[in-house]
Order: sequence, then C-alpha cells, then structure tokens
Amino acid sequence: MTTYKHKMTMSVVIQCFSILRNLFLLIGGIALSCPVWAQSNTRLTAQRDHITNSAMQAIHTMYSWEFDRAEAMLKQLSEQYPQDPTGQFFLSSLHLWKYLASNRDEDLRRFLLANEQAVQRGEQALKADPNDSYIRTLLGSSFGYRALANARAENFIKASWDARSCYDYLNEVLRRNPNEYEAYVGMGIFQFVLGSIPTSVQWAVNLTGLRGDRDVGVKLLTIAAEKSRYFRNDATILLGLLAVYYKNDYTQGVKYLKGLLDQYPRNAGLLYALGNVESQLKKMPNAIGYFQRILNDESNKSFTIFAGFAHFRIGEAYYRLNEFEKAKISFQRFVKTVNDKTFRSIALLRLGVCYEMTGDRANAVKAYTLCRDDFSITVEDRWARRKAKEYLVVPMDEITKQYLRGENAVESLNFTQGQALLQPIIENAQYGAQASYFLGESYRLQGQYTQARTAYQKVIQMRNSVEAWLVPWAFYRLSQCSYAENKLEESRSYLEKAKVYSGYDFEEWLMFALERDVLKLK
Repeated sequence: MTTYKHKMTMSVVIQCFSILRNLFLLIGGIALSCPVWAQSNTRLTAQRDHITNSAMQAIHTMYSWEFDRAEAMLKQLSEQYPQDPTGQFFLSSLHLWKYLASNRDEDLRRFLLANEQAVQRGEQALKADPNDSYIRTLLGSSFGYRALANARAENFIKASWDARSCYDYLNEVLRRNPNEYEAYVGMGIFQFVLGSIPTSVQWAVNLTGLRGDRDVGVKLLTIAAEKSRYFRNDATILLGLLAVYYKNDYTQGVKYLKGLLDQYPRNAGLLYALGNVESQLKKMPNAIGYFQRILNDESNKSFTIFAGFAHFRIGEAYYRLNEFEKAKISFQRFVKTVNDKTFRSIALLRLGVCYEMTGDRANAVKAYTLCRDDFSITVEDRWARRKAKEYLVVPMDEITKQYLRGENAVESLNFTQGQALLQPIIENAQYGAQASYFLGESYRLQGQYTQARTAYQKVIQMRNSVEAWLVPWAFYRLSQCSYAENKLEESRSYLEKAKVYSGYDFEEWLMFALERDVLKLK
C-alpha cells in the first residue's frame, strides 16, 4: 500500500509541477524569498533581531536585482550565526532562482549545497526546540525548494518525496500555530496547485492524503500579502497573476504588479509578468516595452533561459503585429540561446511562417522540419508540430497568408484590418471556420455581441474537422457573450456544450477556463 500511495503521490506531484512550471513561465521567475519566523516573545533577542534585519535587507537587495551583493550579505549572515539556518536558507533561494533562470549545473550544485546546510541546521534547531514554528516553517520551505529543483531537473521521484515533506511540515506548522502567517504562502501555493489539478486525476490526489482548494489557496495568499513580513512581495506577485489568470481580473492583477514594479523597477520577474499580461490583453507594443527592458539590462544576459524567453515573447508580439522581419530576428535569437523543452516548437513554426511570409520558402522548410522533429512540451508546442507537418507539404498560397494576417490583426486589436482580411474568406472551404472564429473575436472584444454570435454559430455549423478546437472554443465564446449580457442560464448551457468535446488542440486551456467560469456562474 505504501508503494502504491507513493506512486500516486508522484503522479500528483508531476501534475503539480506541470502547473508550477506554467506559473514560473508566467512569472518569469521572482526573487524566491520565502517563509520565516513568527516573532514570539521567547525569541525577541538582540541576536534574532539582527538576523531578522539582515535577512530583510538581503531580500530587498534580491528584489532590487542585485544578486551578487545579496549573496555576499547572506554568506556573512550565515558565517556570523553558524548554528542558525536563516542565512543558508535564503542563500539557497538565491541559487535556486539562478538555476531556474539559467539551467546551469553550477547553480544547481550551489543550491543543493546551501539547501542541505539549511536543512541540517534546521533539523538540529528543531531537536532543541520542537515547538519552534519558525524552524519548522523554514524546513518545510527548504524541502519545497528542493522539490522545485528536482522537478526542473526532471527527477520526479525525488521531487515527489520532497514535495510531500514540504506539505507535511507546513501543515504541521499551521496545525500547531494557525497564526504563523509566513507558512501561509507555501501552504497557499499547495492549496491552489492541488486544487487546480484536472478533475480526471483528482482521485489520485485523494489517495495521497493531500488536500487542495483553489479558493482556500487564494485566501491564504491574500492573508500572507497583508501579514507576512518576508514573503509579502512574493504573495503579492502571485495574487497579481492569479487575479489575471484565475479570476480574469486584469485591472486588479496589473495593480498588484505595477505597485511592486514602482518599488523595484529593475526586477526582471515583474517586467516579464507585466509583459505577459499586456500580451494577454493583446497590447503588443506595451508588451514589447516590458520585455525589451529585460534585455536592455546587462545583468540579465547570464540568465540565458530568462533572456531567451524575453526574445520569444518579443517575437510573438511582432508576429501578431504582422511585422515578420522583426519577429524573425527575435525567434532566431530565442532558438539559438535557449535549449529548453518550452516554446521551442512554436518558435520554430513562427520562424518558418515569418520566412514564408517574406518570400523565403527554403528557410521556411528548414524551420518547419526542425519544428516537426522537436519535443517541446507545452500546449502551443504540440499544436505547432501539427501545423509544421501541414506547411511542409505545400507552400503557402495567398489565401493562407491573408488568413494569417487577419488572425494576427485581431490578436493585436487591429480590428478594422482584421475584419477586412477575414470577411472575404469566411466561405472558403479550408479557412472559412477559422476566419469566422476570429471575426467573432473581433466583434466580441468590442462588445458587439450580436455580430459575434453570428460568427461563432457559423464556426459550429461549418465544423472544420482538421481544426477540431474551433467548435468547443466557439461554444465557450458564446458562453462569454451570454454572460456579458447577463444571460446566465444561456451561458451555463454553452459551457456544458463545450465540455462535451475532447482530444483537440488547446484543450487544457479551455478546460481551465471552463472550470473557472462554472464556479463564477454558481
């Protein structure tokens, strides 16, 4: 039974880290400061005050994007108090951030060394005082960091054990001391991630004994943002992202993120997060501005994955603006600098399209071939490989190019141009359904719901068998139109129709949106 339970735990952890990986890509990485101690009367000593102040200064320095200076401060703190785990704990968080942002073995080695030191010191301190909630919180967080590192290295067996240890430590902290607000952050993340696992594998979560609830997770993070000392900024960033992607509240999300960026204008994690939000809002020039600020900072060049993702996002923005020469340069830089299993296929597909749209079929074929043979793992990457196989067969004709320009125009809020390009091809056998879908988007995003409904209904009637994703997404968009017009029962009905479908492109995105919107309609 133990072996079976562990297998279930590992399965759940893999699901969790898939979600966390997506979250990390949205964040772009934040200074991974983490839970610390409750200031109980028995620990308010001069030594503890000095450790507290030193740790706070180092965290502030990390958020200010001065990693070398922060590292020196934490090493000094660790050497000054060799029995206390605080210095090594925050030092491990610094090296973990570097590893996640660069994938360098040396950063992983440094993280594991500091992490092991933090755990050893923490375990000794906990033996001396089993009621020390600070030490217990810090130990749990140390195992959480170790799980993230092992998951990034694709060692999911170790990651599963470490994640379980993290959960157990933090759960015990809050059982003993519900007012240990620093532990709210780690447990809030656990609650949200476990609660976000697809319904189809929730049974595995139940077998492991782990429990998760997305709303509870958001509540814990909200409390942490108000009452935590060292983890307040991290909780605020997460709340900003969850406001955007979970609650669909862009105004509140941007408010959270911009408030922190005003304090830390060089923080590349905040710049990346805001760039992503602007991309979601289809405000491509604004998105480019945020990502370019990352690349303009020389200190970010050593973070190859991080800088590479900025190139990818800039390329995507220029692609949507139909500026294919500029997009081509950014996609080339991404492909050359990042050897990761994320976004590589979609970048190669976009690069091929850019070549083809500018009359270079030979290089387009090379890019499509690399895309077809790639193994990147995101939803976009899987779709990209399918499209690359199609584009390899026949060179793009003018109808294909017209459709792509029209889709891009809508996706960058150039609605007049998009409608002018898409309207003439809505009866086309190959592109009619897709053209109608993006026409619907152009109307829906302007609040013209009657016209949008007509376009989405046409998508459903045409039922493009190759682009099977169009029909469930059209039902979802109809639900959004009904909701905007306060037709709630009709909105629920369309959501139920969208749920019937499976096995199509971008299904994971739609399933998340459907579950989110069903809760909104309760």
